[in-house]
Amino acid sequence: MTVGSRIAELRKQKGLSQEALGEALGVTRQSISKWESDSALPEIEKLVSMSRIFGVSVGALLGVEENAPDTADAGAKDELTPAQLKMVEEIVSRYTAALREENDRRREEERFRANAAAKKEREADDEEAKAEIKRKQRKEIGAVAAVCALCVVIVLFSHRLEDLDSNYRGVQNTLVNLQSSVNREINGLANRVESILAEQNALTADYGCEIKAVDVEKGTVTFFLYAVPKVYKEGMQVEFVAEYGEKSVSAAAKEGENARFSGELVCPLEEGAETTLLSAAFYIDGERKTQPVSEYGDLYAMTLPIMSVHGLNLMWKAAEPGKPFSLSGCQALVNSAGYPIEDLPYVQGRPWPEKVRVGIFINKKIAAWAMPDPGEPVVVGNSSGNATVAVPEMREGDILFSFGDEEITLQLGDELAVAAVIEDQYGREFLVADNALTLMEEANELVWAENVDTLLCPPGYEY
Repeated sequence: MTVGSRIAELRKQKGLSQEALGEALGVTRQSISKWESDSALPEIEKLVSMSRIFGVSVGALLGVEENAPDTADAGAKDELTPAQLKMVEEIVSRYTAALREENDRRREEERFRANAAAKKEREADDEEAKAEIKRKQRKEIGAVAAVCALCVVIVLFSHRLEDLDSNYRGVQNTLVNLQSSVNREINGLANRVESILAEQNALTADYGCEIKAVDVEKGTVTFFLYAVPKVYKEGMQVEFVAEYGEKSVSAAAKEGENARFSGELVCPLEEGAETTLLSAAFYIDGERKTQPVSEYGDLYAMTLPIMSVHGLNLMWKAAEPGKPFSLSGCQALVNSAGYPIEDLPYVQGRPWPEKVRVGIFINKKIAAWAMPDPGEPVVVGNSSGNATVAVPEMREGDILFSFGDEEITLQLGDELAVAAVIEDQYGREFLVADNALTLMEEANELVWAENVDTLLCPPGYEY
């Protein structure tokens, strides 16, 4: 049984979903999914946290103790050797003891220096008291002698302080170097453990994946995958699986020469699927084992036209909370910069922006729509008063929009942003937002605080 299988089984025994376990560990559900599918390995601190949540030891999660789930079915390749475990214990205990001993020694040195400084200060006070007595007994001569003595004490004490400061900096540098050394050893140890676990969990001797075709009009992407099992058995079956969001598709692989399984997998281009995880599932003697093959980012966003929008003259206008704010003179520039997939030969049906409308949003809710300047593409009006600009010839270029004499009202902390709602020739609508501006009060003056957060398809916008 792999590490990912143990995590999945313990999570289910605890009645936890992937989202709930991710919240408890401070990671995303996708991270939990990657761990359980053995496409990634959790860091050491996450292993410790999971051992506390599941009520088992870290060794149990790694498969090196008898209380690990389904140990009886785990092969020798799923366990760390006693020599490896002893190496981990020796490195951690050695540097922990060294750090504790060094800290104790440093504290003792600091106490000694503090006592020496206090003693020196007491001696200086005694000298000053004696000088005071001499000044009373011998007026002029005693005064001169006291001043000289005081000068000598000050010089000596200054040199002593410089020595103490130099020693303190030396101690600090030593501690920093020691901490850096310990961190390097711990990181090296973590990397070795991860390498060992990854090698143990590998099911394939070779694998690969590539995008074969993207059909924007049909909304599909076709992958070509192959996998060569590390251990081949007669009658073995393999299927390729794509997971995106909460959905998945699969396709059976065909066996070729030298136990090389290959096949195509067609996935839909769906909005909101941030990642697509591709895996190979091996069926051996009725048992299913999965090996990650590749992972892709948001394929849907990859096929959208490259667009940007910029609000003009907004942040230079004075605004007061609770009072009307005029949009007169405010403009927005929409730019079409081409296609994100221009150089990809396998893409069919390249998209372009067909309709554009621009508005001002307060706290992600539409407050006012803009109109294109004269000479821009044809404006299509509607009953709600907003304007949709039909731009069938817009492949690359700019469109300038202007806001009228409308007035809006802002409160302290309100977030204001210019955003463009764009539709391509396939009817896919998406939103691009400019940097947001926030109305804030600073030093008794109202200022615009620019929140740099330009996003493609930002969530939560209502229009």
